[in-house]
Amino acid sequence: MFSLYLLLPFVSVSAALYYWNVYPARVFVGDTYCYFAGMTFAVCGIHGHFSKTLLLLFVPQAFNFVYSAPQIFAFVPCPRHRLPKMVVNSPIPRKLINRLQKELDADMHPGVSSNGGYAGTNSDSDTPTPTASARESGAVRRTLSSAMMSFARGKVAGSKKTSKSRRSRAGSTAEATDGQAAGSAYMIASRTTLEGAKPLGLRILRLYELLGILDVERDEEGNMVSVNNLTLLNLVLVKRKRLTEAQLNNRILLIQVANSLLAFFIRYHLSHLFYF
Repeated sequence: MFSLYLLLPFVSVSAALYYWNVYPARVFVGDTYCYFAGMTFAVCGIHGHFSKTLLLLFVPQAFNFVYSAPQIFAFVPCPRHRLPKMVVNSPIPRKLINRLQKELDADMHPGVSSNGGYAGTNSDSDTPTPTASARESGAVRRTLSSAMMSFARGKVAGSKKTSKSRRSRAGSTAEATDGQAAGSAYMIASRTTLEGAKPLGLRILRLYELLGILDVERDEEGNMVSVNNLTLLNLVLVKRKRLTEAQLNNRILLIQVANSLLAFFIRYHLSHLFYF
């Protein structure tokens, strides 16, 4: 019960955070939540007397630490940021196109207010007339909106056919089968150069390559030149090549859920093999 008292507030806070952090994220996790989560799990595990089960739940995090060890301990060059890279085929999303079109329509008819009515009328003929401020800014805004629309439409002109990909994903191109459709953004594993890598780090990387958990780039002489950054996120992308940000997020969550189910299965059915 003591652990439950601590976990209920934690679950509530996590649920609210997930609502804003799920793709596309508007709030990002920082040190405060990480410290709060770590202390909560540690206290619950110790006072609830299930520290071994807690370790089983943290297998993905433990694997990520071991996998990242060559970079963490400077055996392999470690860049400041090791997050996956985003590749954008079409930098102008269609939502922006639609918004620009609405702005252009409004600028072409400056007398129309935001609620669909007119700013003023002529007392003689009841003819709608624009306000003075609209007349002053109309020409400038009309020119700007037209230019932005021309630029945006030019960016997506070659990908109009891909707008139907949501309706027929099964029949999309081979590139779409890798987790993304043409004209969209997708994630790829970030890489680091091996310039200055220590001999021990290179041996560990060869072991990783032998286990199939490393993507290695070699020169013409067969020497290792670069590898993917050693994090679980990049490893998933090494296996799947290309994923959208939402798909990558879902796969990481699936790994954690699957590991949690396995941990509970071990706890209640195989405890005699793992608990001493």
